[in-house]
Amino acid sequence: MVSEIINYPYSIWLLYLLIFMEKGEKMQKIILRVLTILTIGLNFLFGDITGNVFRDFPIDGNITSDYAVQQDNEPGIEGITVKGIDENGNEVTVSTSSDGSYILTGLNGYVRVEFSGWPSYLEESPDENRLNSSIRFVNDGDTNINLALHNPDDFSSTANPEIITPVMINGATEVGSQSGSERALVLWNYQDTTDLNYTVLATKQEVGNLWGIAYNKLTKNVYAGAILKRHTGLLDSDDDGYGDIGVIYRINVKTGEKSLFYRFPNDDVGLVENDENRNLPNDTGPSADPYSFSKVGNIGLGDIEISSDSKTLYVVNIYNKKLYSINIEDANLINSILLPNECSEQNDSRPFALKYNDGSLYVGVTCVAYESKQRDDLVSHIYRFSPDNETFEKVISVDLNYTKGRVYQEYTTGKNVGTEFNPWIETWGDLYIAKSTGGDPGLYSLFTSFKPFT
Repeated sequence: MVSEIINYPYSIWLLYLLIFMEKGEKMQKIILRVLTILTIGLNFLFGDITGNVFRDFPIDGNITSDYAVQQDNEPGIEGITVKGIDENGNEVTVSTSSDGSYILTGLNGYVRVEFSGWPSYLEESPDENRLNSSIRFVNDGDTNINLALHNPDDFSSTANPEIITPVMINGATEVGSQSGSERALVLWNYQDTTDLNYTVLATKQEVGNLWGIAYNKLTKNVYAGAILKRHTGLLDSDDDGYGDIGVIYRINVKTGEKSLFYRFPNDDVGLVENDENRNLPNDTGPSADPYSFSKVGNIGLGDIEISSDSKTLYVVNIYNKKLYSINIEDANLINSILLPNECSEQNDSRPFALKYNDGSLYVGVTCVAYESKQRDDLVSHIYRFSPDNETFEKVISVDLNYTKGRVYQEYTTGKNVGTEFNPWIETWGDLYIAKSTGGDPGLYSLFTSFKPFT
């Protein structure tokens, strides 16, 4: 090892300084050249330490991945600080490049390598060989000194995990009726795509109609928020004549126990008539449901999400355009904050989407041109919310007045139909229905006036 030959090139320069005063100018120049060449040569003997910092994922396609081993689908992480300290006390600090790689140059002998500065939502990945640590002891010239970082929220022990989703089926929630006995929340395995091998977690007569889903991995509880959809019933648990539009249910996956977790007051979420007043049938057949036509997307709750520490449930309220934080342990309201509104008309804002990802909460708000009726006012905004300082940062905005893919092509004229998003409407009469008989049997009514929602 180089360190066994000489402590470090700087020792050579110290020798030069000691003899500098004893030699003439000509000899000094010769010694200087020799020492420079020797120093460069020794530096080449001090091998670079190289490696990569990357994001670890538990699954690669349909197979589970080995943690702490970089796969093709696992990207490098830029901007991670890597510091090397050799046995002589020399330090070199670098940052990982855009592909996660780094090079430590000029260190000699035994080297301590320290990684730091990664986002708080990432942790060192588990490694059966116990080598994946943010502090390593290596030799100069060692390669593949890698660090794998993972988000515990991404963890899955299988490539075929269980999936939970709501199911929306026509009809009322009447106990014992055909429609009331239908499934409302089901569980099945991700790769079971051909058969209907699912487990019913809740029926319509137990929870009504659902949309937002959040899962507490610590308690195995599913939180499910009600939503208004035409032709599909809601519970009226307090018999006040209005559907339970502002409720969140808690269902335990293991025990099947169901309970009401949180209820918003009617004044905070809006009103819709109960199943009886909406004339919803007790079977799964068709219904008119004219009472809810103008209220879908305008009242009630949007999506819900749970924080990575499983302590807070976040809820989007469509009606009052607020983001709510609820303490999961005691179901007490923590806070509510008004969501950003950049629409040309204030009443054109419709918040809905919600996603907790990599330590940040993202909220989707759509300008639906409900008041302005101008296609150029159709815009989708995504905001990043910081719970610490209760601020929103806009991440992206997308204009929705573009030409999208067609719904169908008219048989006789070849005209593409349904290639635009349109402003939201309030009455059935405003809805454009395209009818085409063409060469097909029967009469088809195709709804082509699509309304955007993020």
